[in-house]
Amino acid sequence: MTLQANCTCPFPLPQALGKPETTPYYARADSFSPQDQFSGIPTPVIAWNPKYGCQVLQHVTSPIQQDPVYPAFTEDGVPPVVFDWPVATAGSSAAFPNVDYNLIKTQMAQFFPDTAPAGVNPGITDSNTFAIGVFYKGKLIAEQYAPGITPTTKLLSNSIIKSFLLNYMAGLRSVDGKMSIDDPVGAPHWGAQVIKERGIKVDNLLRTNAGLQPEGGSIPEQDYYDDSIMLTDQPDVPAYAAGQPLAYAPPGAVWDYSNAGFAMAALAIRNSFGGDNTSYWSYPFNRLYKRVGCANVTLGTDSVGNLLQTATGMFATLYDYAKLGSIFLNGGKFHGQQILPKEWVEYSLTPVPNSDTPGGGQYGAGWWLGGYPTVKQYSYNAFGAFGQRVLIVPEKDLMILHFGLASGAVRDGYVWNTQGF
Repeated sequence: MTLQANCTCPFPLPQALGKPETTPYYARADSFSPQDQFSGIPTPVIAWNPKYGCQVLQHVTSPIQQDPVYPAFTEDGVPPVVFDWPVATAGSSAAFPNVDYNLIKTQMAQFFPDTAPAGVNPGITDSNTFAIGVFYKGKLIAEQYAPGITPTTKLLSNSIIKSFLLNYMAGLRSVDGKMSIDDPVGAPHWGAQVIKERGIKVDNLLRTNAGLQPEGGSIPEQDYYDDSIMLTDQPDVPAYAAGQPLAYAPPGAVWDYSNAGFAMAALAIRNSFGGDNTSYWSYPFNRLYKRVGCANVTLGTDSVGNLLQTATGMFATLYDYAKLGSIFLNGGKFHGQQILPKEWVEYSLTPVPNSDTPGGGQYGAGWWLGGYPTVKQYSYNAFGAFGQRVLIVPEKDLMILHFGLASGAVRDGYVWNTQGF
């Protein structure tokens, strides 16, 4: 299995359109990405950037109508933190005496055809799992990978990006005094009067009760996946999102999951930089990822330079996702350094009224609470389509991570047995 690193549409390598010395444009290949498997959306033209991944330009192969806004990065001069996870695997000198390593091994093995015992639910064995990692009390205690996947492989986030980019960026900009969850939000074409009348705040967008069109609603004959991918494949994602109709009023009255709302929250974050695009593009790396040992994270953008922060757009290793998850697990800290205020963590993990989800969970601000859809024993989790999971159990100081291109039992929510800790 080979993944195209640093590309938000990673299966397989993009095909060049024209000569590399004269154009950076590529056409994404058909039929391999999770997006193509679940929708009939035409293959778009993309531009590729080694730090920011792919930019979707348009849904035709030629000609290119206008050049994209290419992201630029500026170092802040602060060396990145170097952090390697301490290891306490089975048989090591640091192994935990209370951990049932055999139980953990058995649970991981069933996700991979080469190691699955007889009688395992085929929906789990054939789930196309790429990687699983278990982190306990600040140490890596177990991991397993599909053939061709290693600890250095960058894995696609899908909606986990809402937790590890959108939420964190909003929190950090609030700390900087550059935005507030109470700020009014709207699209420029709405006009000041409409923005005032709608009364949508950043808080409503992060907690997805702004009243914007929910997934599957703008195109009734298509499901959540089609609607989400149509959003993220737009040349200007927030502009497309702002064009969706209001489904409910007033803001806060109804909780309904909407990627359009998250896209507008991302626009509010960009606007907080006052037009300083280089600072905007550099901010997540300099202000967050470098400080927690994740300097090699890759972020995608649309063609006008908006960082994708809704249903896809982030590539990182399993270890890096665990570092980002540990910030919330430790009350906003990373190895003693306060990255986000404890109050921001508490805000993010406060349930939105009437946000009950299948399986008994609820929603916070970019985080699923109590498990979604069938993982009640986890206190909260970052959740992405097709099996992307960062499951966090604070009372056990435990994180369980799963990445892949899952379907069936894993996509719908596989329940881990946490009694082995």
